[in-house]
This record gives sequence, C-alpha cells and structure tokens, in this order.
Amino acid sequence: MTNPSHIGRRPRCRTGMFAVSVTVLMVLSGCTSAPSGADGAAPLPVGQYSYAANPCPEPVLPGASLPPLGADFVCGTLTVPQDRTRPDGGTVTVPVARQRARNPQPSQPPLLTLAGGPGGSGLLDAVTVYQGLGLGADRDVIYLDQRGTLHATPFLPCPQVDDYLRGALARPFTDPPTAVGGSAAVGACGTQLRGQGVDLAAFNTLENAADLAALRLALNIPEWDVYGVSYGSDLALQYLRDYPDGVRAVVADSVVPPQMNLVDSLWPNAAAGFDALSAACAAQPACHAMVPDLSATLTAVVADLDAQPRTLPVETDDGPPVEVLVDGYKLTLLVNSAALYSGGLVEVPAIIAAAARGDVAPAAQRLARLVQPTHTPVVGSGLTYGVFCGEGAAHTSPETAFDAAQKVLPQYPVAVLRLTPQVPWLFGDCAAWDVGTVPDRALRPAHSTIPVLLLSGGLDGITPPGNAALAQSTLPNAVALTFPESGHSVLTQSECGPAAVTGFLDDPSPSYRPPCLDSVVAPPFATEVAPE
Repeated sequence: MTNPSHIGRRPRCRTGMFAVSVTVLMVLSGCTSAPSGADGAAPLPVGQYSYAANPCPEPVLPGASLPPLGADFVCGTLTVPQDRTRPDGGTVTVPVARQRARNPQPSQPPLLTLAGGPGGSGLLDAVTVYQGLGLGADRDVIYLDQRGTLHATPFLPCPQVDDYLRGALARPFTDPPTAVGGSAAVGACGTQLRGQGVDLAAFNTLENAADLAALRLALNIPEWDVYGVSYGSDLALQYLRDYPDGVRAVVADSVVPPQMNLVDSLWPNAAAGFDALSAACAAQPACHAMVPDLSATLTAVVADLDAQPRTLPVETDDGPPVEVLVDGYKLTLLVNSAALYSGGLVEVPAIIAAAARGDVAPAAQRLARLVQPTHTPVVGSGLTYGVFCGEGAAHTSPETAFDAAQKVLPQYPVAVLRLTPQVPWLFGDCAAWDVGTVPDRALRPAHSTIPVLLLSGGLDGITPPGNAALAQSTLPNAVALTFPESGHSVLTQSECGPAAVTGFLDDPSPSYRPPCLDSVVAPPFATEVAPE
C-alpha cells in the first residue's frame, strides 16, 4: 500500500502499498461507529449499476509527458451507488480501459488488474507500469481507476497534505508540533471534500469489491482472472471471498491478507525487511566487508539520529536548496520505502554505512527526492484514508501497534516506534478523517478453492513473504512463491515476474513453479553511493 499524500517519487514499479501521511499520534476519536445500515454479516449487494462507452482519457496524467492509451484500448465508465447501504445516497463513477489482446482470437479469459495504494490509478499504471510486460498477448487486459482515484468521480486527492510534507522535511517527525500541523492538513482536506457532498465513509474495500462484481456483470464477462498488487491484492482476495462467481484464477502480488490488520503489522513487516536485507548483504563479501551486521548498524544509527538529528541543505532540480533534517524515524522511512522502487534497495546498505560514519548526506538527498512536487495530484487519498482508518486503525489502538513494534525491535527508540512505518501519524490522521469503522467483514480471510498465485519479494519489508503464508492458510489451491531479488511488486521488479504471472494464468495449478525462478538471485549491492 502507499501514500495518502504521495510522499515519494512515483515508484517505477507502481503505486505500492504505503507511504507517509502527516497526522498526530493520538488515541482514536471519532473512529468507532459502523457506517449506517452495515453490519458486515454478508457481502454488500451489487446494487444498481450502468456502463457507458466513452473516449479514453487524454492525457492520462495532465501536465506529464506520458504516452496515451493507444488505439488497442477501448474505454468506458461504470456508475454505481456511492454507499450500497443507502441506495438513494448518490453515485460514483469508475473509469475502465480495456486493452485488446494482440491475438485477434485470444484463448485466455480477460485479466482484471487492480492497482495498489490504496488510491493508485490503474489507468495511469496502464501506460507507466504494464507496457512491455507481455500480459496481453493472448488475453484482454482490463484496467480501472477504483472509486475515489485519479479519473473517477469524485476524485479525492489531498494536496494540503502534500504541501505540508514538503515543509515538514526540515522538522523532526517525532516532534508533536510537526504531527499537529499534519493532522490539521488532513482534517482540512476531509472538511473540504465533505463540503463537496462526498460521503468519505463509502470509500473502502467492501464497496470497492462490490464495484468489481458490478463491472464483470456490466461487461458481460462470464469468467475472468484477477491480478492485484499490494493493496490491490487485498482487494482481489476480498473480491474472491465475497463475489467468487466468474473468477477463474487470482494472482496476489506483494500480498496483503484481509485477515491481517496492517496497522499492527507495519513494524513487524518492516523488521522482517531489515532482517532480509541484512542477510542478503551478509551473503555478498563486498557488502559484508562494508557493513558486517546491517541490522545492528541500522539499529545503532536510528538511535543516534533520534538523539541527535542532523540538518543539511540539499540541492534540488529546479529551485533553491532545501533544508532536510535526518532523524531516526526518517532513516527507517527511507530504508523501508526503498522496496517500492525497482533497484531502490541496491544502495541502501551503503547509505546506512555512510550514516554510521556520520555522513547523512546520501540519506538527506534521497529524502529530499521523496517529497518533490508532482505536476498534479495523483493519489486518491479518500480511498487511502478510508482503508487505513476504517479497516485498520479503527480495529486496533496506538498501544497495540506500539506493543507489536517493541516485540520485534526492542532496541529502537520509543519515540520512533510510537510512529508507524510509512504512515507515521496514522492514528491522528484517522481522528482527523473521522470515517468510523468499516464492518469487520473486511478483516475476514478469503476461503476459496479457486487457484491463487501468491507472489512475494524476498527483500520486501512492506509485505514480506510471511504475509503470503498467512493468506495461503485458507486457500488450499494456492501456491506461494518468493523471488529473492525483488522488493515490493514482483511482476515489475523481478525479471522472472512477468513469466511467472502469465505462466500461471495460462494453466492455473497449485503445483505451479516458473522455471526462471531457479536462476533468480539477490542483486549485487553497491559499496558506494552514487551522487545525486
């Protein structure tokens, strides 16, 4: 999952599952009541829906130099209830782009792709992520912008939070005043969207999954396959659980099991990533010589920077230098976030080694790059907060999340662990967003005998391989595969990823294993940090 505020360069892999939102760490208030009329005992009804063909959006991202959706795409718009428990409560639209198979007589069913985030744009991924991967040789590939995202109506961005984060780069994330300001930005965004008539509580995975069920019916597709990455894997598994009709096979990449409360799992997942990175570094003589125990070194540097943050100016591409304060939490943010980018982990051991020598310039440079402004808002923050808050934070507490963090990282500073990876002030975000509690059906596992491929990156500290094992426990015909060189999003980060996905979908089997996986190894880590 990725960011409410889109802190970070857009991952070359795709929108991933998490990134930073600015809020205040505090006890949840206003996040305790279920949406009206929804008890979660059964799937939501699909409800009324309609579908209309229309031209594909052009440009796909205003202000950016990106290729258009080509002549092989046909587009349309799905219209569904905003809140299925209140059918008279207005509608939302979900834009759809269908890329025709290169084979004029495809032998495989269509493939529905689900973007991560929550809040990422599937139509944007169609031109920035999936091209050249060979998914559509013998099948149509369907992309959509989930409710609340870039081309949907309404689109729910939070530019106020983006702006705040750029200014907060010079301040400690562990300082309460920093969090208070961020929480105010989140609250201002929510107030503005509510003033536009948006029911923020309707943007969640239960509604999202019902949208997919409506889409299959609207497109008159008797059977399709589903690929979801990061948050998209959570959505795919909840869709499989609640609306299995017409689903032939599922690929869940960088797995988020519905039964895992990700708020409680953020630090344990990050710790698993730190350990995997340390083990991979230790296995390479040059990396081991540079930093013999990467996990212990990171722990020491995080404590040092928490006690004595360091500030330095960083040059930017187009503007004056920016002041960047590097503290212990921000270093963990940088290390954890690196898994989102193809090749992003290669320099991380060298960045940690430099910081251990007192040189935090490489870390500061990369932190500055994380918050460079975008041409236009990209992330549908309304869906992001709806999922993180209603399905995550509302079902736990700050103390429960903190206890889980201390169990896996007992030597980390308390002030660092009081925040959460990628979304440091999540509980304050949710108090400000105030969307109530999504019914606990959203946290129920997917029980199904339908074939499922579960893909994990061996170096992924956002959704580590243990997540796939948890999902597999209720999916008897699932196969879980780990790709040792990959971070977050195996399809795009592993050279074996595209062949693994298409090979499974060509012939779904619980004994599936792509031959290319046998030759996959961890990448060679850099021993020097390239200048920015």
